[in-house]
Amino acid sequence: LVGSEMFIRDRSDASYLRIIDIKSTYKKSDEPVRLMLNMNLDTQWTVDGKPATHLTPSELSAGLHTIQFTTIYGTGKMRVQIIE
Repeated sequence: LVGSEMFIRDRSDASYLRIIDIKSTYKKSDEPVRLMLNMNLDTQWTVDGKPATHLTPSELSAGLHTIQFTTIYGTGKMRVQIIE
């Protein structure tokens, strides 16, 4: 599976959980982006291991950062790069 997707199977239907609306690269000056999945599930989010509801580029140093989600079905993550 690709880093930001997680396959789930619930009864007879099967779906992929996917982080949506997140780009792979942000400038520090970019606006915050809400962290969301392609399904409406109770989701715990972290950015670099710290609880979060948004990716806020201005609060992160330049370099690679990890966004991770946890649901009742498991976890998934993706990396984003912050540039000056």
